[in-house]
Amino acid sequence: MKAHVKLPSQLAAATLGNAVEWYDFSLYAFLAPIIAKNFFPTHNSEKSLLLTFGVFALGFLARPIGAVLFGHIGDKFGRRLALLLTTCCMTLATIALGLLPTYQSVGVLAPILLLLVRLFQGLTVSGELSGSSTFLLEHAHRRHWGFAGSLITASVYAGQLLGAIVGFTLTSLISKAMLVNWAWRLPFLLAVILGVVVFVLRWRSTETPSFEKEQRASHLANAPVSEAFRHYKLGMVHIFGILIIAAVAGYMLVGFLPSFLIVQMGFSYHFAFLVTLFGQFLVLISLPIVGSLSDAFGRRIFLLIGTIGFIVLSIPIFWLFSSYWLSLVLFAEMLFALLMACINGVVTVTMAEMFPTVVRYTGIGIAYNIALAVFGSTAPLIAEYVVNYFHSQYAVSLYLGICGILSLPFIMRVPRLRLMGSVEEMSA
Repeated sequence: MKAHVKLPSQLAAATLGNAVEWYDFSLYAFLAPIIAKNFFPTHNSEKSLLLTFGVFALGFLARPIGAVLFGHIGDKFGRRLALLLTTCCMTLATIALGLLPTYQSVGVLAPILLLLVRLFQGLTVSGELSGSSTFLLEHAHRRHWGFAGSLITASVYAGQLLGAIVGFTLTSLISKAMLVNWAWRLPFLLAVILGVVVFVLRWRSTETPSFEKEQRASHLANAPVSEAFRHYKLGMVHIFGILIIAAVAGYMLVGFLPSFLIVQMGFSYHFAFLVTLFGQFLVLISLPIVGSLSDAFGRRIFLLIGTIGFIVLSIPIFWLFSSYWLSLVLFAEMLFALLMACINGVVTVTMAEMFPTVVRYTGIGIAYNIALAVFGSTAPLIAEYVVNYFHSQYAVSLYLGICGILSLPFIMRVPRLRLMGSVEEMSA
């Protein structure tokens, strides 16, 4: 590891915070049917689930605002300070979610409070992936940026995997009645322990060499957001386009498919969680392999494999998901996961290589969070809606395939060979 990342402590500080963010996201997605019962009780379970996913999507409206805020802090005052702030706010938001009163206790105030908490979460976590990726890559050797970037994405799936494990454990050990009544709160409250650990690691970390170099040379932008839009807006548009398929497929994997298997296909909570665990584990172990290979063969080839794969195989994949044969459902999850790994194994480093140090945090944050707000957050909601409206899983396949087609022209513009680090490092 020392050959790739200068300080193991910096690796832990970057990846664990990202994992905590996605631990919370994963829990909300996996426990969506239970959250729906507590905050949107109706006689129609599918309608309740739609409302729950709707709140999930609305929470992302605050993410572009947070990206501007934390991008400014990260590019002007340092990556370390920005990440410390995101850790504190993120932990408080997750704890608040675990303490919310339900509809049975306070009526319509409950879903309103749920929405407010999700908005605050969206604001605070918007600086996490852009900050942690910038922080880790600027500590890593440029020859291994693909591998280092894949570790950031791997931390996303590690957090999701942890959430899935906790969800599966809850459903295995606790009755459904207890889970609906109070036990669903426990995994969210666990975030206080995780948050303290991440805060200590980041407090003890050091600022990145690239940022300190620009700071000593007085090259830092006074207004990073203005600088990014003035000189690097095409790079942000490029990232936005690439992330269409990455955001939709990624959020469908963990945000829609578990509920699809439970509500639409009638599988048990246990089986849905096991399938999701299997898929996330496959992505997790595949990401570093893809990232390392991209340092030799370039980023574009893997983006193309994943995107074209989703365009061509989306209908067969959802046919397998709807087969009622457990082995075929697992095979479908495997295909979905491996295609996701091809895209997500290189997308983080691809974003970072489009910006110089002085606007990297801002540029990645704005493009990434707008793409997630527009496409990622709405993916479970749209997928659930089209399944119910058309009464067919192939409507979801069409949606996924169209998103792949939209991303393809942007992916074709990614250089065939890998870039040696960032914009200014290539010209040095």
